[in-house]
Amino acid sequence: MKLWDVSRTLSNDLAEWPGDVPFHFKLTKEISKGDSVNLGAISMSVHDGTHADARFHFETDGETIEKAALEIYMGRAAVVDLAEAFSRSSEKHLITTEDL
Repeated sequence: MKLWDVSRTLSNDLAEWPGDVPFHFKLTKEISKGDSVNLGAISMSVHDGTHADARFHFETDGETIEKAALEIYMGRAAVVDLAEAFSRSSEKHLITTEDL
């Protein structure tokens, strides 16, 4: 079986689900500003970037992600590369059926 890593790189340009907390990274300490180290902080929703939704996301009594068997997230899939289509736009937007 061939495995494909479809993880998206987290960045401040990543489109968030409407109304959700967007991903944000900022440097909190910088050597170039006299600090002894470079440090960073992130804020984000667990729904940002590449992720798996547990049944709890859709059902009040559904299982949470730490109880989900990894096998249910593995199997046949179609990988669609929209990098070129999205590279033509500098604005964030959700993938639509028209994009596909």
